[in-house]
Amino acid sequence: MSDDAMRLPDVLDEPTDDQWEQYVSIAERSFGVPLPDAPLLRSNGLVRLAADAEGVIGGAIALPFTQYFGGRPLSSAGLSLVCVNPSARGDGVARMVVDSLVDHLRERGVALVALWTPSPGIYRRWGWEVAGGASAYTVPVTSLRTMPRRHSRVVADPDPGSVFALHAELAGHWDGALHRPGWWWGWKASAAAKERHHYGVANDDRLDGYVAYSTQPLPEWGQSMVVEDLWARDGGAFSALCTFLSKHSSFTPHIRFAPGVLPSPPELSLWLPQYDWHEHPWHPWMLRIIDIESALTTRGWPVGVRANISLRMVDGPMAGTELDLMIEDGKARLGHGSGRQVMLTERGAAAWFSGCWSASRLARAGLITTGDAHTLATMDSLVATRPWLPDRF
Repeated sequence: MSDDAMRLPDVLDEPTDDQWEQYVSIAERSFGVPLPDAPLLRSNGLVRLAADAEGVIGGAIALPFTQYFGGRPLSSAGLSLVCVNPSARGDGVARMVVDSLVDHLRERGVALVALWTPSPGIYRRWGWEVAGGASAYTVPVTSLRTMPRRHSRVVADPDPGSVFALHAELAGHWDGALHRPGWWWGWKASAAAKERHHYGVANDDRLDGYVAYSTQPLPEWGQSMVVEDLWARDGGAFSALCTFLSKHSSFTPHIRFAPGVLPSPPELSLWLPQYDWHEHPWHPWMLRIIDIESALTTRGWPVGVRANISLRMVDGPMAGTELDLMIEDGKARLGHGSGRQVMLTERGAAAWFSGCWSASRLARAGLITTGDAHTLATMDSLVATRPWLPDRF
């Protein structure tokens, strides 16, 4: 085999416009959809492309953002548009560009990297683990009429500043939800600006909830409605939004809540009179911890729980790292590992940290190892918030 044949592709972090267009073309063929928002992602994300002598053969983008865990924001990023030209697949190109991005993110102080994928097995080999799921839900519009009524003022096109503030207030209640950067709102709004409608519900001039939805004509009669974003301060605001949506029944037989818009299982099911809603599972989101010390000390922890747990990472880049995790008053500090009471795999650490899997279940699956049942129970009590990532990227 010649030296040219054995030569590894180059990794590009500042591609030319021509190289970028080659990558976008590969991505559009790989995912089967046009990518009109690719320039926006390029300008707000970190790009890594792989190229050989004939041109670009693959690439990926990391979108910097903040994710909440335990009510506190952590520096994170979303891995997106990972793709490789079919002729170069199976040669480690994707791993090469992903590793380059992860290394750069770690150097910048990013603690976590999240992604959505229908192929979790690939990313498990690289240290990611499932942190949550997403489903779409289809509900007859008439069923929403039975929601408890609350008098609220419906607001068309609510003030964006009020919408941003409400989202920032509510997102912190969930593990995994984003504190959306400013450009993110523009990205999602521009994706379907002409077809998307925005409404809010308010009481005493305070925005308590908002919904964004799109409509399309049905072949024979009426229109379909897809809810793309919905946030409510409390059950009353959620009910008011559902009541508003139910008023479209003259033209819309069913409402579809897009994947991730509602946490799973949705609280909506508590109010429906019959089991006439349908769940459409989507693929999961995954998480990888790339800076374990920052992740553990930055996230919030339950205020009423005290803990002192010795952790030892057993695989991945952090293999051999030993830490004493000491938690009190909702905060954590770290000391040098004084024992090997809990053995954590890289995947096990991510799954436990996200709240998707309890330490006890991960121990049964072999991703956490300890002989101390009390320690597992303590770890279970430390991470009990239901994870939810309503944003797709």
